[in-house]
Amino acid sequence: MIAINLRGIWNCMKYELRHMRERGSGAIVNCSSTSGLVGTAGLGGYTASKHGVIELTKSAALEYAAGYPHQCSMPRGNGYSPWSRTR
Repeated sequence: MIAINLRGIWNCMKYELRHMRERGSGAIVNCSSTSGLVGTAGLGGYTASKHGVIELTKSAALEYAAGYPHQCSMPRGNGYSPWSRTR
């Protein structure tokens, strides 16, 4: 879980930030989960990995705040949509 949800984001950001520094602009949007904000029973590994995504994004935003890429993390939640009604 950590290898995909957290290390995967870290690996992408490593190369995205390098490329964006060369260009002098860019934006990164990392998808996380509301489970990363509030613990979820029975999903400790998932919660830890998504919390890590949120905090990694915050740390990188602070580190590169001096005129470099904009970054944010979007915690997704369980929404209601026509798709969710059919599943």
